[in-house]
Amino acid sequence: PSDTIDPLAPSPAVPSAPIAASKTKAVKRVMWKSPFFVRCKFGVLQYVLLKFVTAIAIMILERIGLYHEGDFSPWGAYFYICFLTNLSQCWALYCLVFFYYATHNELSAIRPVGKFLSVKSLVFFTWWQSVMIAYLLWMDMIPNYSMKQQDWSPEDVAKGLQDYLICIEMFIISIVHSFVFPHSEYSPQAVEARARALNLAPMTKWQKKRLG
Repeated sequence: PSDTIDPLAPSPAVPSAPIAASKTKAVKRVMWKSPFFVRCKFGVLQYVLLKFVTAIAIMILERIGLYHEGDFSPWGAYFYICFLTNLSQCWALYCLVFFYYATHNELSAIRPVGKFLSVKSLVFFTWWQSVMIAYLLWMDMIPNYSMKQQDWSPEDVAKGLQDYLICIEMFIISIVHSFVFPHSEYSPQAVEARARALNLAPMTKWQKKRLG
């Protein structure tokens, strides 16, 4: 009929009113329930659970005199906890690399490699560094140190070396983080643009198979 109102027609009260824009497509939400994502998530988070369990075990073992920190002999618990922690870290890193291999096209907008290296080097490298220093101390390769009227035992030198290296590394990492985690990437406009680009990007055959 002639009296039907067209919603896209200009407003009669405002002759110069612009034509209404078409509705934009709603942003899809990623459902992280596929077996691939569940396994990757478990592979990464198992390290968090293991560190919690080992922290409680260390307190108990130290209390009863069985921990022997820095002793790599098979008669102390320190060697076995280091082995389990190292195995858990390698598994977590493997799952993260596998996850990146599956989603590197979707994550390319946020430059995940730099973020991955800066964070994981901070967490894992500092721990491996402490284990290496403890091993050097166990091999009697760290001497004592005397300065004025203060004598430092090899244990004190090892702890001071670890603390000094961490202070330097934290300064370097803080500078690196300012470049790999810029604030502009987390503005609402940037987040929405990445989400819409992800929805429009076609999935590869391998990704469809892995994501179910």
